[in-house]
Amino acid sequence: MIHQVQKIPPDSIILLQIFNRDISGKVITHEEFAELVSSQTNVPVFGNSELMLNHGILGGKITTGFDHGVKAGELATWVLNGEPAGSIPIVRSSPNRNIFDYTLLSKHQIPETSLPPESEIINNPAQTNVPIWVLYITVVIIVLCSIIILILLYHLQVRKRTESDLRKNISERIIAEDNLKRDELRLESLIHLHQYPGHCIQEIKNILFSYRNF
Repeated sequence: MIHQVQKIPPDSIILLQIFNRDISGKVITHEEFAELVSSQTNVPVFGNSELMLNHGILGGKITTGFDHGVKAGELATWVLNGEPAGSIPIVRSSPNRNIFDYTLLSKHQIPETSLPPESEIINNPAQTNVPIWVLYITVVIIVLCSIIILILLYHLQVRKRTESDLRKNISERIIAEDNLKRDELRLESLIHLHQYPGHCIQEIKNILFSYRNF
């Protein structure tokens, strides 16, 4: 079989069916079968079992155990609810789904527009389309963050100006106190030099002291 696969013309396709045992009686899994065949040819390989997906097949009308289980569960529910089996309608629509591998579609240059309607594509790169509401929320968050940052910057500037004014006032007060002390000393020396009465000296000191505290 492998020799026949290798001789297939380049304009052909391969459709894998259920295969579990070769001519010599060797059992092979669906995954191993798909990988073996796809590794020996460059033509598109299709299949009908979900077990072959991601193992070399491009895709096809895939049979999935989950979908068949859901359909069987629906029929069983009718029976459990007392519906006579003969009155249950025959399932005519297949639960199988058209599933294709994006990587192999690209490899064989098969456009998605050529696939059956409502086909499912696996291994598709992450979509770049973002819901519009996500964009709106992002813009609102950015605007709010910008407003908060501007408010913080404004308060930071106000705080810096306040601290600068405070340091300036403290510096001016220190200078003023130094000047008062110097003037007090000069006045005391003048009073002592002219030998004013003691009570006058004390009164002048009190005046200077109250002025300094003011």
